[in-house]
Amino acid sequence: PRSTTPRRHQVMSSDLNVESIGALIPPSCVFEELPADLAVYEHVVAAREAVLSILAGHSDRFLLILQPRLGPSDQADGESAADAALRLAADAKAACDAHPQLQLLVLPTTTDATPSNEALRSLRRSLLALNRHGVAAAAAFADTITPQYVSDLLAYACVPASSAMCELVSGLSMPAGVEGSAAEPERVATALGLAAQSHHFLGVSSAGLCGIVESTGHPQAHAVLHSLPAGGNKLADAAARCSTALGEGGL
Repeated sequence: PRSTTPRRHQVMSSDLNVESIGALIPPSCVFEELPADLAVYEHVVAAREAVLSILAGHSDRFLLILQPRLGPSDQADGESAADAALRLAADAKAACDAHPQLQLLVLPTTTDATPSNEALRSLRRSLLALNRHGVAAAAAFADTITPQYVSDLLAYACVPASSAMCELVSGLSMPAGVEGSAAEPERVATALGLAAQSHHFLGVSSAGLCGIVESTGHPQAHAVLHSLPAGGNKLADAAARCSTALGEGGL
């Protein structure tokens, strides 16, 4: 329920520009509503191992991340976001099945930028549907709360190269990419160094309680560089600069 207290009639020194604060459903309640079974978790673990093998260079397969749009205009009449995710991923999965050298990950997104309890449920439904149909799932995180609702279903995650998000990466269980512009590879390298360290940061427990998370550092985090308009050699140069910066940092 949302607070309806008329704040303009209150004399206060905080929340002067806040209209209301809605209750956030605890992750444990969402897990109970939308549980995963053993088959799903076995699929998630196998997909994580496949991704790690590719990233470590132990496999000659390619990692393909598909990011279909799941906004209202992309859904057929009466179609759920989960069904839309499966429909949009079907052709790509068929192509990957025909080409075993590809490891497919689907990163579902929505056009609804407003956080809500239903948005968290919808994301988990989409990820569950993908995993139950044999499609590995990924997510791009922009906050430290959402992962509590879906991280158990992910084979891969990526975050922007900011200090707050690198603290999050330091505690994630799946392979994770720290992304940034190829124009600033040293900044991405610095962020990776932060992700590899232990941290204490604010978070939410599965019971929905605010708490202080103590992480151990992520040993499998890696850089994701967005190509420059010129592409080509400039991207290769940026990768080399990032690698040099990582080496200088002992990573």
